[in-house]
Amino acid sequence: GRKRKRGAGDEADEDDDEVAAHAADLARQVAFARDDAINPLDLEGMQAKKRLSKEERLQSVLEGRDDRGKFGHRRKKSETGGLTNKEQRKMKNYNMHRHNRNIRSKGKRSVKDKQNAGKKAKAKGNKYKNKRCSR
Repeated sequence: GRKRKRGAGDEADEDDDEVAAHAADLARQVAFARDDAINPLDLEGMQAKKRLSKEERLQSVLEGRDDRGKFGHRRKKSETGGLTNKEQRKMKNYNMHRHNRNIRSKGKRSVKDKQNAGKKAKAKGNKYKNKRCSR
């Protein structure tokens, strides 16, 4: 956009600001000259913290690390040895997995076979439920 041309009123505003700042300065000097002067730090309230040096920041970071555990993946079994075949199958890409004979035969099953498989799975799931909760 275009710059605004400086008018005569702008200079008057700047002069008023300077006069007000000078008057505030004088008022502060007069207040300190009196015996009952108020300390400006008492009026400010909460103070900002002093910036810590790099060594102090590093020390506080290391202190915070003492009481926490190590982050990262926790394995259930010992750290030696790899994954089981079942774990590997779960992570395998489906497009690679679908060529498996068991997966291909699932689509060719009859309706009766599919129903029986569903019943077996449901019965197997119920086996592990809490006896009091099941009805």
